[in-house]
Amino acid sequence: MNNEEFVNALTKMRDGAAKTDWDAVKTEWLSAVEELLSSMKSWLEDLTSQNLVSIRDLTTTLDEEALGQYDAPAMQIVLPSRRVVWIKPVLRLVLGGTGRVDMRVGVWESATHSLMLIRGGQEDKPTNWRIVRSVRNPKENVDLDEASFRTALRELLNA
Repeated sequence: MNNEEFVNALTKMRDGAAKTDWDAVKTEWLSAVEELLSSMKSWLEDLTSQNLVSIRDLTTTLDEEALGQYDAPAMQIVLPSRRVVWIKPVLRLVLGGTGRVDMRVGVWESATHSLMLIRGGQEDKPTNWRIVRSVRNPKENVDLDEASFRTALRELLNA
């Protein structure tokens, strides 16, 4: 790539970025995360009402190049054994989707078992969440619903 082509490529990048309303992207992303966490809480209502799990609402700080630094909702699912499942957004701008949230068991920074939740990534389901067990074998990945969420929790806790 010569200098003129490089300048043209940078100009295209700048012009494309200028057309994106990053505040709207961030607002929509935070709304999607809130909705996801709300769904998860409703899927656990039977367990919380029996005091088998408790849920702690958290806030995490993310820092993405296009969106800047911002706070996002997160949560912990605490089991009677005091084991903790963390559910935290990781980033909005993700390859192959429109957002990523991780589920991890144990201490967040050193968790050895985790699952990714990717939003979108399928033309026919642009706002659906999927549990990504393998990036190499997409057949292992499933749409997120109450049953798959509970299965994912069991997988993490039995790992």
